[in-house]
Amino acid sequence: MAASFNLMMNKLNSSYEELPGVYEELTATESELREQYVALSQNQKTLEQSEEKYRQMASYDPLTKLYNTTMFLEKLNEEIRINRVKRNFEKCRYGNL
Repeated sequence: MAASFNLMMNKLNSSYEELPGVYEELTATESELREQYVALSQNQKTLEQSEEKYRQMASYDPLTKLYNTTMFLEKLNEEIRINRVKRNFEKCRYGNL
């Protein structure tokens, strides 16, 4: 019984001696993760800004800042579709269908 107690105490002491090294490793890993999180957040902001810039470039004329032809036609078609739905609704509502 004494031998198994000594063995257990030796393992416990060995584990206790390893503890500072493990703590340093975990602390280093935590700081690396924090740095990676900050870098990821910055990349996310940059990506969002780039997407907005490209959206603007794809939709607006750089000189006049008005819708370009493609965006103008998209908006026009959307308004036509909305007006058709409204007209059909009005016809149904007043029984003129």
